[in-house]
Amino acid sequence: MQRQAESSFEKIARKWWEWWAVGKSPRHTDYVLRRLEADIFPAFGHKFIDYVNAADIRTLMIAIEARGARDVAKRAHETAGQIFRYAIAHGLASRNPATDFKPSDILAERNSKNVARVDARELPTLLSRMQGYEGDALTRLAMRLLAYTFVRTSELIEAEWQEFDLEHARWDIPAGRMKMDTPHIVPLSRQAVEVLRALKLLTGTGRLVFPGAVVHRCGEWADHC
Repeated sequence: MQRQAESSFEKIARKWWEWWAVGKSPRHTDYVLRRLEADIFPAFGHKFIDYVNAADIRTLMIAIEARGARDVAKRAHETAGQIFRYAIAHGLASRNPATDFKPSDILAERNSKNVARVDARELPTLLSRMQGYEGDALTRLAMRLLAYTFVRTSELIEAEWQEFDLEHARWDIPAGRMKMDTPHIVPLSRQAVEVLRALKLLTGTGRLVFPGAVVHRCGEWADHC
């Protein structure tokens, strides 16, 4: 039992993280650690690593996907696989259950429908419709922020308050979320900063700018969002 406690998935994952983080950007490594602590450790971090199975990973991924974060679910699978490979290489685990399936085996395919681009002549009408939208406040603000920043919806869904510097009108999207070596810097217009200050009053006490999957309602509201 003592060996199992010392070889829990979380303990080995933290050893992997310390080894893996060397030479990588602090923002990227911090993001990966936050995802471990927020998603993976609560699901099966306490289990002896050899007792973690494919069903545990699958259940976690489905739960993450259900909150509208398909890309995060895929990365959870990838990170778990890296941890198991590390554990096997160091004699701490006997197999890698993440290799039993691919994310595409269980995660729903994205809607590949290509929506029409917004013609410059249509933009004033679209912005007017957004301004006049009287539904959920977070959805309304999300649509406006998308229009002002031109980021992907998935990037907006995962946005955290710590990424924003409103004083200097700047949004640094971590490299880990962009699958890049450096953060993606988004300059913020005066209008975008105004939207974010309004959002701060609604969700500023939490970690995420848009808790839950509220941003997905934008797609239900208009094809151009």
